[in-house]
Amino acid sequence: MIQKISQPTSELIRKPEVMTDIGKSLFRYKTSEEILIEKVTEFKNNTNILEQKIHLLINEERRKNNLNSLTWDEDLAKIARYHSKDMATKDYFAHESPEGEDLETRYKKFGYFCRISVGNLIYSGAENIFLHYIYDSYYYDPLTGKITGYVFNSLDDISYDVVTGWMNSEGHRRNILTSFFRKEGIGVYINDDGKIYVTQNFC
Repeated sequence: MIQKISQPTSELIRKPEVMTDIGKSLFRYKTSEEILIEKVTEFKNNTNILEQKIHLLINEERRKNNLNSLTWDEDLAKIARYHSKDMATKDYFAHESPEGEDLETRYKKFGYFCRISVGNLIYSGAENIFLHYIYDSYYYDPLTGKITGYVFNSLDDISYDVVTGWMNSEGHRRNILTSFFRKEGIGVYINDDGKIYVTQNFC
């Protein structure tokens, strides 16, 4: 049996009284400095992703040249991150620190042992470094002398630039395509001004 439901009375469905005005909000545009700070923070939170993107592209280059893929080595990555941070905080870009710490010293410092016997030679590792920025270009106001905006890179842009740059450099390319290397670690550190320091260590 279908029961008819009576319609509600007008008293039950009356609409509440609504009062409003135009409304007001306070806002301003972000300064270029604030935008840069936000993007630097965003990139710093994604350094591990950038490291892995570079790692994948490195192995693509090796496969193109009929070489085995390199295994990710977290211990090598720790050494690489250490050197990238050291370059960034001490404002230098080199394989040797101002205190004279070189690749071999860093491997020993972290207790990392790498010995590869090839013929009558013994190799104990290799290193590539790269300096980039989180932005590709910026807008500049010649009247005020201030930067007014940035064109930011993506993680894919940066990883591509790093690996392409290395592959276009004879020494770096040789390290990447060394047939007897089996492992690598990538370390990325980003400064507050948007500089990206990248170190690649091999064994």
